[in-house]
Amino acid sequence: WMWMCKGVVVLLHGVSMTSDMWAEYCEWLSSRGYSVLCYDMFGHGHSSVVSAPYTPHTLSNQLLSLLNALSIQQPAHIVGFSLGCLVASLFTTSHPLLVRSLTLIAPAAGFNDAPLDFTPRNPSLNLLQKGLWAYKHVPPTPRAATYLGGVILGALSEHVHPLSSHLQSLKEQEMAAQEMPTPMQYLSSLRYLAGQWLHQHRRAPRQGVLRSFVCEGDVLGDYSGVVNELQASIRRGMRILVLHGQDDPLVPESLRSRLDTRLKGARIAEVRSGKGHNVPLRARGEVMQVLGAFLDRA
Repeated sequence: WMWMCKGVVVLLHGVSMTSDMWAEYCEWLSSRGYSVLCYDMFGHGHSSVVSAPYTPHTLSNQLLSLLNALSIQQPAHIVGFSLGCLVASLFTTSHPLLVRSLTLIAPAAGFNDAPLDFTPRNPSLNLLQKGLWAYKHVPPTPRAATYLGGVILGALSEHVHPLSSHLQSLKEQEMAAQEMPTPMQYLSSLRYLAGQWLHQHRRAPRQGVLRSFVCEGDVLGDYSGVVNELQASIRRGMRILVLHGQDDPLVPESLRSRLDTRLKGARIAEVRSGKGHNVPLRARGEVMQVLGAFLDRA
């Protein structure tokens, strides 16, 4: 590894996604003089499916092991998207001397308060919340769901590649199903969630698919302490950027207001051209503009 003078940037992808989402960011950051570390978290893409519990803490420890293996000793800029925000935050609060700055793009998993933020306004998230609860609290669920779901979705991913227009159609059908009986709502939500996974996550180890997606249901845990520790980090001089898109069902106004209140001193920015949750891909140019200015000053 030849580390460039402007520092190291670590890019952490979202749940059910892979490092592929950062491909253009890697080239862009390299062109600006940064060295980039981008990898697949456990159970995603080409990374192994480990026997340890799939929790955000496990994924945070993976990053520490990777930095040690690559002999990266200088503090790095940590950038996370969605679930990656929680992993990045846990790493930052556990190893502050290894972090130069922290960027949270669409922080959702672990930061949301489900009753306040999205239940029952978003059917697919409501269904996913129930699935996460079962995965965490009903003993047979993890083994059965991991194996069967992994085989089914892994096989489908080899033959079915939904286009963005298909996902939009499935999303519209899901919203229209809110006026239908509950079973029809759940069926429509399942179709949308499966289509979204197939669109974003085409190359996952079969046995890791659902384990990576739900992260052992641990995102349902109470991570309010992490936000408190991030606030303390800001008081000690840590630079933090929180970036979100418009109309993000996972980062609604209620969550944005809480973060704005609790992370006093952080840079809060909204990507106006990026509607929805997946702002790094849908509003790449605007995200790059805000992120580049932040990193150069950090």
